[in-house]
Amino acid sequence: MRRAFARASALALSTALLAGCDLITGPSGFHELDQARERWAIYGWDTYSYELVRSCFCGYPAVGHRVEVVVDHGIVVEAYLVATGQPLPPGSLASFPTVEDLFDIAEEALYDADRFDIRYDSRLGFPRLLDIDWIGHAVDDEVFIQAERLIPIG
Repeated sequence: MRRAFARASALALSTALLAGCDLITGPSGFHELDQARERWAIYGWDTYSYELVRSCFCGYPAVGHRVEVVVDHGIVVEAYLVATGQPLPPGSLASFPTVEDLFDIAEEALYDADRFDIRYDSRLGFPRLLDIDWIGHAVDDEVFIQAERLIPIG
């Protein structure tokens, strides 16, 4: 009797876990992305600053450091290390995402990543957290991006 109960419990647990995965990777993930994009579009901001922390084995500048990213009319024009105020070289600016780029990364993860956790700002809609494992059994392909303190400029 105990064994049958244990098997039934394990089956119920695995079913619940798989159902949770469907919610994360299924149509609701795209619906959540669409809703977040709509919230962001309401504000119409293309000139703003925000703080970014990125962790990955990717060769981007300032990995693991908090960076203030300044976006002017949809283009990253400046980036500073928050701890020191030191500007990052102009040649590195293309490696820092705009909010639109963050949405694109989120969408790509919905289509292609083996595992991900994407969270959006409840008021403004922008992606606040992107925790992505692109290939489940690969090493060093994960990326973690945290975006905070977004404020409009001008």
